Amino acid sequence: MAGYWAGYSEYRYGSERSVPTSRPILKGEQRKHVIDRVMDELRDWRSCHFEHQGACVTGLRSALCIQGYGWGRADFEANAIVSESLRKLGAKIPSWDEGQREYLIPRENCKWCSNPIPDEDRQGKRDPRYCSPVCAKAALQYRFAENQWWRHAKGWAAYRILDRLKQPERICAQCGRSFHIKRKGSEAEYCSQRCHQKSRRIIPERSCLECGTSFRPGSQRDIGLFCSVACRRQNEAAAKIEKRCDHCGELFKAKTAKARFCRKSHYLAYWKAQRTMEAKDKSSVVYLTPAVFDMFFLRAA
Repeated sequence: MAGYWAGYSEYRYGSERSVPTSRPILKGEQRKHVIDRVMDELRDWRSCHFEHQGACVTGLRSALCIQGYGWGRADFEANAIVSESLRKLGAKIPSWDEGQREYLIPRENCKWCSNPIPDEDRQGKRDPRYCSPVCAKAALQYRFAENQWWRHAKGWAAYRILDRLKQPERICAQCGRSFHIKRKGSEAEYCSQRCHQKSRRIIPERSCLECGTSFRPGSQRDIGLFCSVACRRQNEAAAKIEKRCDHCGELFKAKTAKARFCRKSHYLAYWKAQRTMEAKDKSSVVYLTPAVFDMFFLRAA
């Protein structure tokens, strides 16, 4: 392993380490449920897929230890669950060096600001990682704040995944699905905040005008006369009135009692013919002008 920490793994654990084995604690559908929930937590990363790996392992291990399992077995199970979750997410586990933030920064540059470190600071000393105490302090404060807030939240989220499994199971009063309460003694009746909000909607039930089935409208502003679109369309089809078209004389199904034409083209043709007839009538009218008056009335006198 090349890099600043080369040889540390062999020094700390030896060159030939035996792989520990242990019987799994979670099995079947319960294990699948926990893996799915851990995948949801690991999926919310910013830098890489392994950003919350340590926090999730810590949270799962703590929950298993509190439930009475030994530290070694709990640690093995937590690592197995997190490794399986990462595998399903398509994450390839890198080496320790590759997982560090400064992996792509050369050894001659500062691991915080990436500026070259002066040669006089590197002669006769161990290779420094930062160019100045300011960069070293900034890097330390950044990692401390990151570990204390973001990863700590993910660790508690992983802890609560297993902590809920030991709580009694209930049926949601809104959607009917089974769920585990958050803590012992909780009086929760709903599986989520969304179901709780739905249950607080005070909307009376109504009967469908078509099929008579009782239903609850989606909101107070919703008229909700029918339980479904199919019932509404069926009611509209049955409410149509049979009438005779004023243009062609054929029978048709009208939506309202005032309808007079079976289609729009007949409506336009009818009124076009009416306007033509009115124009002809106007052209045949003789207006009483002074000349016409003299011709018809004075001569007669």
